[in-house]
Amino acid sequence: MYLKLLYKGLDLKVPTRNIYCGNCEKEVLGVAKEDNFEYPVRNLVCKINGKRLFCPDCGNELFHREYDEANQRIAFELYRKETGIISPKEIKDIREKYDLTQREFHTYWVLEKLLFQGMKEGLCRR
Repeated sequence: MYLKLLYKGLDLKVPTRNIYCGNCEKEVLGVAKEDNFEYPVRNLVCKINGKRLFCPDCGNELFHREYDEANQRIAFELYRKETGIISPKEIKDIREKYDLTQREFHTYWVLEKLLFQGMKEGLCRR
């Protein structure tokens, strides 16, 4: 059973049931904590502020799916900003702005990429 909690615009669930702690080898009611920590994404380590669940007896971090998914979303957004990758929302906004279907957008995207690659390699001239 879970209690619903809104956290940074995300609908999270706080456990109201016991979660197994592998360190203590028993089920415990975890303690949720918000803190800064590192979350690796590909070749980059993102420093995020997120929620994690800990064992009240030994302090071991417990796996909590909703917290992990929320932390992952935060880390992925930081990764996208750091590497210049546009978000799915930005793609959708571009498609709506130019009234493009997914297929049309993909075709333009691939052609632009091929043209840029060709220019880079000296195969095309503008």
